[in-house]
Amino acid sequence: MIQQRIQALAQKPRIAFLLDGGGAVLTALLPLAIVYFFGNIFGIPLRVLYFLSGIACLFALYSFACALMQPAQWRPYLRFISMANFAYCFLTVGLMLYFRTSLSALGAAYFCGEILVLLGVVWVERAVVRSMRFG
Repeated sequence: MIQQRIQALAQKPRIAFLLDGGGAVLTALLPLAIVYFFGNIFGIPLRVLYFLSGIACLFALYSFACALMQPAQWRPYLRFISMANFAYCFLTVGLMLYFRTSLSALGAAYFCGEILVLLGVVWVERAVVRSMRFG
């Protein structure tokens, strides 16, 4: 079933970019919404959350632009956003370690969950790139 979905995304890579962009919007807005409604329950400075949200916004713009432009060769663009998402995971882990003394348990749980979801996205994107290459 997963392989069928990967093949479907390889046939219509525009959908992969739209999904990635939508996920990036959620990544950008969800922590800010939580802070707005519940205060800074993450335990890391707000400027760091704004920084992470800004990066996610750039990823969303990139993915939506790729979906809109529909380049003839999709693989390099999908490979790039996959690598960027993977780097974002490392950045998040690094920030969690840097702020480990102030990071709350809820903050750690949120960011660990986000990293796991993003690693799943990276896995799917890489599978789509491989499928596009050989399919």
